[in-house]
Amino acid sequence: MQRQFTQNFMLEAAFVGNRGAYLMANNLDDLNALTPQILAAHGLSLSNSANLSLLSSTFTSGKPTSRGFQRSVRYLADATTAGAGALRPFPQFGSINAQAVPKGDSWYDALQVKATLRPWHGLYSSMPHLAERTHHGRKRQGNDNI
Repeated sequence: MQRQFTQNFMLEAAFVGNRGAYLMANNLDDLNALTPQILAAHGLSLSNSANLSLLSSTFTSGKPTSRGFQRSVRYLADATTAGAGALRPFPQFGSINAQAVPKGDSWYDALQVKATLRPWHGLYSSMPHLAERTHHGRKRQGNDNI
């Protein structure tokens, strides 16, 4: 948009915007994550410091075994593995990160303003200004996995 206010003064403004949705993103979802639902099914909560201690304890300490955690046949890790690993959906693996998941998003907004003072007594002036904001990230899915 251009607007000439006087013979020597002109103001220009422009808006530039860009949106991206469902951009391919890697490592946003851990398919083998320990979810709050899994913890709740075992009577555990992350807000309890005793539970946090239990989840980080190894099988050699005896804490996970005393609470009923068992290393099944498919759980091939050794006794130094933390108790939280036994609660994973696939305990024989660590993190299983999903690749090329269309959950990314981005946006860019900018306002470009330029004031121009045309030659007046031998002077010429131009004052451009740019105000912008950007975001590149993940769409919120309410996933609070650990």
